[in-house]
Amino acid sequence: MRKSEDVVIEAIKHVVDTSYRISGEHATHTEDIISKQAVMKEVHSLEIPALIPFVKKKRQVKVLYINADEDHVSLQFNNKREI
Repeated sequence: MRKSEDVVIEAIKHVVDTSYRISGEHATHTEDIISKQAVMKEVHSLEIPALIPFVKKKRQVKVLYINADEDHVSLQFNNKREI
């Protein structure tokens, strides 16, 4: 079955809030529906660019504080522990 671009766009808009099946039903203004698998394939075929944050200058700190719970601290020297 062929789908027009406006039907695919409507299906993708509905997928944000609903399931594949429901978005396929609401994508067309007629009695026709798009299968949930067809909607899934359209969503998975989207190419979304990764956003890379721009950092002007990295900060250098004098002291770095690290919080660790007792599980991590007790396992820190587990292989060197002498009993």
